[in-house]
Amino acid sequence: MTTRNEKQSIRKRAAGSLALLCIVALLVGCPTPEEPSPEPTPPELPPVAEADLPPVVARLGNLSLQPLVEAHEEMTLASLENQVVLINLWGPWCGPCRVELPHMAHFSEKYAYKPEFRIITVAYPQARPTAANKPGVESDVKELFAALKIDGLPVWYDENGVTAGAVQTAVGFEGFPTTLLLDKSGGIRKTWTGYTTGIEKQMEELIDLLLRAGS
Repeated sequence: MTTRNEKQSIRKRAAGSLALLCIVALLVGCPTPEEPSPEPTPPELPPVAEADLPPVVARLGNLSLQPLVEAHEEMTLASLENQVVLINLWGPWCGPCRVELPHMAHFSEKYAYKPEFRIITVAYPQARPTAANKPGVESDVKELFAALKIDGLPVWYDENGVTAGAVQTAVGFEGFPTTLLLDKSGGIRKTWTGYTTGIEKQMEELIDLLLRAGS
């Protein structure tokens, strides 16, 4: 016959076993979360030699731009020191410019974390770029940005065509869009006139090369 003390001992052992099973079940049902694996560090690319770059074709003699949309400061050549710079001259009324514009917005977003790169887009009216025509261009740019869902791309205005004249003197100006790529010392390494499919890939490849070159 089981005594009272033995019954109490059996009950205590059973309760202890049940508690242990509950703990095991909880641990099995709720595994400890694993720490996320760190992202692999991208391999460091070798530096780019001068021989691998397009030659300097000219230098801008002047640059004077006023903020228009999403830009907050006047721009001069001194503002561009030690930066790789993509300058895009365009007009909101220009068909090829409107096709190319989203690629300019892509560059602005992609290289936003690169302080050594700057993109400058300059909008022009169909008439002369006078002070009187500036409000109309600003309105047209904002309307186009809304239609294309472009946000954050800075745009400047070339009042009286000072910058366009400097481009004409340096490399010639044949129409819109015209895009120039400058290295960190201000040398013009490449120019593009008009837009054709795939031209943005050429621009991106050369931007990356110049950023690596440190020239």
